[in-house]
Amino acid sequence: MISKKKQDIFQININDSFPFLDGLDLSVNMSIIIYLCSFFLPDVDTRMAIVIMSSIIFLSFTSRVLDLKISKLIQNSKLEKINIFIILPFLYLPPTLISLNSSTLLSITILSTSRILIGLFFSLCYRNLKVNNLNQFTNLYHTKYWVIYFLGLIVGFFLFSLINEVYSNDFLNSGGWKILYITLISISISLYVISNFLLKISTKFDSHIIIENKIKNNFSINFLIILIPIFTYLLFSSSHWLPKFSNPENLHFLSYDFLYPFLTIMLFIFLTPLANLVGRKKSITFFCLSIIIISAVVSFISHSSSYSIDFLKFFIALVSSFTICCFILQSQYKKKSSSKLLSELNLVLFILSITVPFIFYYFIYHSINYSGIYIFFALVYLINYFTFFSQRNG
Repeated sequence: MISKKKQDIFQININDSFPFLDGLDLSVNMSIIIYLCSFFLPDVDTRMAIVIMSSIIFLSFTSRVLDLKISKLIQNSKLEKINIFIILPFLYLPPTLISLNSSTLLSITILSTSRILIGLFFSLCYRNLKVNNLNQFTNLYHTKYWVIYFLGLIVGFFLFSLINEVYSNDFLNSGGWKILYITLISISISLYVISNFLLKISTKFDSHIIIENKIKNNFSINFLIILIPIFTYLLFSSSHWLPKFSNPENLHFLSYDFLYPFLTIMLFIFLTPLANLVGRKKSITFFCLSIIIISAVVSFISHSSSYSIDFLKFFIALVSSFTICCFILQSQYKKKSSSKLLSELNLVLFILSITVPFIFYYFIYHSINYSGIYIFFALVYLINYFTFFSQRNG
């Protein structure tokens, strides 16, 4: 008989809508950055506008570190009595009301505020969800979280591809990108109707949460490995436009198409149960040492041929699948609470929100050093290996 814990991994709940919406939000907003630049920053050089606009979009990552503070402000407010799905459309609505004639400062302020609130919304939903008066927490070490998040990325990818094929660039530059925001609003309203009227599920914020961790004192260095798969998701979402504004040497690498994130998630689904059968400690050791050794060896090989570019993208997909699996195994092995995991993930996203715009700047103005990427993988996993096992032994 399957245990209740194992059933929860495969059973879909209403709170699983939020990783889907989170992935959808990221995919849509990263895909339309070039159109947002033309709309909000028409007088700024396109390459610099990309850096600025990506920083604004990533405010939804930056703001998540404040979710514990904000949850205290929600207490005794009317927000606790409102169905969560009806809040989200109002967060996406303000940017759609901005016109081309609006002042740049006002437009940027509205978009920035929207992104900050959307980031807080998702983090609060992960942590502070109450479904039919029962507290529910999004478990980041469940396989389904990453699969559902990936599905959101894919749906966003196809929505953008459809809109990009149907409408001209001039139309999208002048505000046609709002169609995708209206689509996000429609999906949110549909979820509200389904949950509230068809399923008759009450989905609200619960601000009375137990803060189990002292995140400032207990942040784990080995948690930083999760930077790798999340950044590859960002690269995938940006691959529509980023190669057009990069050095010729970067074009093939930055065309990180659907095949590679699909390979990541499929390998991850296959590896996770297999790793549990082999043993968590043995699997973590295998993942760490294999990435360290392969990355170190390959970093010394010449990367001038087109095959080396394809191998690098394949290797990134492979490392990403290993990383998600390794993250789940380490979280379970060390028995981290869901609250601590979420707080640490929010810190990782905060780091990404600061560093990715600078990485985009580097991609645009400089050629990518492939050996440097392999060395980066080796260093991250070397740090992860020693910190994880030293903490276990200590």
